[in-house]
Amino acid sequence: MSVTRVTGAIYLGEPIRHASERLLLQHLEAMLSALGRPFILLANLTLDGRQIDCILATQETVILLEAKSSRLPIIGDINGGWSRLEADGSRSPFRN
Repeated sequence: MSVTRVTGAIYLGEPIRHASERLLLQHLEAMLSALGRPFILLANLTLDGRQIDCILATQETVILLEAKSSRLPIIGDINGGWSRLEADGSRSPFRN
């Protein structure tokens, strides 16, 4: 009899709609599973009216991750106000 040890778990608050969030989870799950260390990923949660893309928890740390998808740099504050730095140096509003 073989036993498979689960080192991680992923919990979704709501279905994932954005490809950038899906890719983030896939990369994190692959990387953390390869390390063989326990982890929990909480994804696409809404807490107190705020949408959270991903929370990663390990034995050593907890990290809040915001996924964005753009070929140009994204600039923003902790709680939003995102903009994209355009090729000509100007900024335009950016929403996920």
